[in-house]
Amino acid sequence: MRPSSLVYYTAFAAEKSGLSGFAENSYRFAAEKLGDPDAWFRLGRQAFQKGAWVQAATFFGNSSKLRPDHAESHFKTGLCLLKQSKWVEAEAAISTAIKLDPGQAQWRVQHQQVLEKIGNAPTATHEIYQSLKDISGLVGVLKSLTLGEDFASFDTILQTIHTTYGQDMPALDARLALMELERFAAAGLHDRGRETVKQMLPDTLRSDIGKGLLAFSEGRYKECVNRLEGHGDELIRDQPAVRLFARAARFAGLDELGLSVILEFLDTGGDSITWKEASLLVKDRKGLNQLLRTWDRYRRGRKTTPHLLKVAGYVAAAALRADNTSEAERIQCSNILLFGKKKTTRPPALFDPATHPDYQNLPLMTNPLKGVSIASLERVAPRYFRALGAVSSILESKGFNHSAIRRTVAFATLPKLVPGLDDTVDIGVIGADRLDEVNALLHKSPDFHASANPEADGGMISFQHANGITLRIFLMKAGDGAWTHGSDGVEWKNRIFQTTLKDVHGTMVRLPEDAAAHLAEFTEVPAKRATETDYLVSDRNTRVSDSGRFIFHLRSHLIHLMASGDEEGVLRCVHKLSDLGDTGFVREFHGSYPNYVDANLPQLLKDKPQVILYLSGLEDVAYQGNMWIPVLEKLDARCAIAIRERRIAPGLLPTSMPVYYFDSMRDLEFMEECGVRTILYPANTAKNTNSLRFFKINHFFINHGESDKVVNQSKFLMAYDKLLVAGPLAERRLREAGLPVRDEQVVHVGRPQTELLLKRADSPSTAPRRILFAPTWEGFVEEANYASINEYGLRLLTTLATDSRFKVAFKPHPYTGKAKPNAEGVYLKRMTEAANKSGVQIIPAGRPIFDCMNDSDLMITDVSSVLNDYLYTLKPMILTNPRGEEHDSLRANFPSSAATYVLDQGEDIVKLIDRIAADDFMFAKRREVCADSLGEFPEGSLARFNRVVNESLAEPT
Repeated sequence: MRPSSLVYYTAFAAEKSGLSGFAENSYRFAAEKLGDPDAWFRLGRQAFQKGAWVQAATFFGNSSKLRPDHAESHFKTGLCLLKQSKWVEAEAAISTAIKLDPGQAQWRVQHQQVLEKIGNAPTATHEIYQSLKDISGLVGVLKSLTLGEDFASFDTILQTIHTTYGQDMPALDARLALMELERFAAAGLHDRGRETVKQMLPDTLRSDIGKGLLAFSEGRYKECVNRLEGHGDELIRDQPAVRLFARAARFAGLDELGLSVILEFLDTGGDSITWKEASLLVKDRKGLNQLLRTWDRYRRGRKTTPHLLKVAGYVAAAALRADNTSEAERIQCSNILLFGKKKTTRPPALFDPATHPDYQNLPLMTNPLKGVSIASLERVAPRYFRALGAVSSILESKGFNHSAIRRTVAFATLPKLVPGLDDTVDIGVIGADRLDEVNALLHKSPDFHASANPEADGGMISFQHANGITLRIFLMKAGDGAWTHGSDGVEWKNRIFQTTLKDVHGTMVRLPEDAAAHLAEFTEVPAKRATETDYLVSDRNTRVSDSGRFIFHLRSHLIHLMASGDEEGVLRCVHKLSDLGDTGFVREFHGSYPNYVDANLPQLLKDKPQVILYLSGLEDVAYQGNMWIPVLEKLDARCAIAIRERRIAPGLLPTSMPVYYFDSMRDLEFMEECGVRTILYPANTAKNTNSLRFFKINHFFINHGESDKVVNQSKFLMAYDKLLVAGPLAERRLREAGLPVRDEQVVHVGRPQTELLLKRADSPSTAPRRILFAPTWEGFVEEANYASINEYGLRLLTTLATDSRFKVAFKPHPYTGKAKPNAEGVYLKRMTEAANKSGVQIIPAGRPIFDCMNDSDLMITDVSSVLNDYLYTLKPMILTNPRGEEHDSLRANFPSSAATYVLDQGEDIVKLIDRIAADDFMFAKRREVCADSLGEFPEGSLARFNRVVNESLAEPT
């Protein structure tokens, strides 16, 4: 193993865990300092995904220099050069890769494209099949050529295969015949398709899939169903066959039959496009119940993934079609929220379109994406214009006044624009009363298949061209000098415009005469191709006619954006949902405040925060920020909150401060650029190191609680410029631990939140009746396990609950059970069940503990920060002693315990409370320990904290 391997694999594990910043730094160290070629290659991939072609080429080039025989490094270098239009250099790099690994069919396709660019077309044609021995690779090449509608190359290669292999590989004949059939269907050459079917092997499932495909493409849906149904169990085991069967059954009106077959297949697995076909067969409550039962079995035990997220969207849409709107909303919302909370951070792209079977604009291929490159999917333009031209020609020939609208106009008129994976052709039919005649016309054309979108309203019909492109045809209604059309609960409006036929890439298309003006009516940025998100969130010339339907559609689009990693689009969608009044969902997704935003430099420059509260950690970490929010809101400085995991947001208290989500280390650099002077850290977490690198910013550790826990003696504390501790006890704790504390590094500021939020008792307790039991969690290591969430704590809680004199509140730490789900986690469940049965109030994690402290007369707790905060109230405390430590040892190891009564193993909690009621002799001691632990300041803790922060802003950088 190379010396750099440990660093490399650590970085790789970090990348897979979502720690992208740490991973990138580790890769850089392994690459630059240790010369690891794998690290250079991974850096190249990261840069490539971001579109940084120059940087990626450098990284891949470094990898290939260190290991000249690594074919993929050469190929990736060539791809980066190709993206920069450096055709000669790209050809050299890709050529080297092919020499090292001649069996890579997709590389030869890329090589062909480069050769064509440098004017070597004959060599390019020969290049595709020369020396190829991998039949699967050849089939992948043929599919790629079909997607790009490069039919000339397809025919040349296919002829070469037949000439080369002849009858030596008869099993290949059916596969190639299917490919030929798909190629002819995509090109609209249905007669040639019928000739191909005659050549297929008889009486096999492959043969009948081909014959079924031909029948389907010619509108003979029942024949397709009958042909495939005869294969029985073999059909159920074949996903392409099941998918074709389900689609044909739907168009033949055999929904129940199609659903029963496809659900039987889905009980054993299935990709998301197969789930989509199943969902489209649901027409009533009976079918929905069948789908839901299968869905429930399918998702059990599976992790939340973009795949499941997409499937959930299809199931929700099926519920909507079956008129079960409550179930549709429940599925849709719960899955979006679950996905958002499970992810620590979201990578730039959560699935690869080349391996994900949910790409919409595909021909009716038997196995659409197997062996197909990403580049093939991106070459959608020829198919797009073929579909647009085909429908325009039909409408023009019958005299229908029509025009391309919205995104289609942008794509047809703005140069150098390629549609995204979700693009469709949008056309408006003007002046007609209904779309029935248009619907009938397209049904007669073998080039078009009926819609896979049965929920469309009467003002829109949808078809799919044989080459895969989806078309939506809208009814444009005239009135008040404008045209309107409806889609997904929204009414779109534009001024009456003149149309003209234009030649677009060799296709005659009818467009508005003033395309720019048309686009500007719908989006604010007509200079670029508008995305679906641009239209959905824009208020230009739109009116929401059915808010429920539009919200459902918007949430469905949100699922797509989350799965594709479009963070900006996610935020825009959520803000639009908020504007529409979908506040319940938005509150759960992004928190209950309107000022959450993904970190971006323009916004930070506008807000100009001076002080940042930096939050990162486990799923329930928001409480660490909540205790500081009331304090920061009262400071003189402009404060904001930075969260490093999106799931923290919903747990934060409402605040007037901006809340920024910083996804990557690169995002954090905005803090320096916008003038942040001081960062406040309430906890020691791994991601703190991401921002500690900014040496011009002050880094102050403020902790999320003052306590005697061993974690408050960490050497990691020495990394901060200042340690803002509560009082003298905290400083002694650091120095007695032998930590190398620097001069003036420790500053006493008290606990401002106790001063702000807690009420103080002015005399010893005489009748404690309201009891707060607030145990801590088990910690990440046993040394830090002070929790009483165990048999000891269970007995304590049940004993208290049996005494009717007491009103008991139980508030466990939000992390309880995280480190030990089979120990403390089990006991927490048992204690919660016991509390529910006996009427003990269980305080939810989101409720601030200071409210609970004010509502109590006495608190029972473990060694933790709640002990020290409660000191401020001067009310009595009982410290648990589940380990059975000697009292002298307890006082020595945990100095704050000197202010508490101690409950030993086997001691009766009720009798101890009664003794405190009779003589609360610890009152004076609590006052003494409070001053030592939390400090005493003439001006008060809040004023002192404010002054220290203000001084940090005045310090020179």
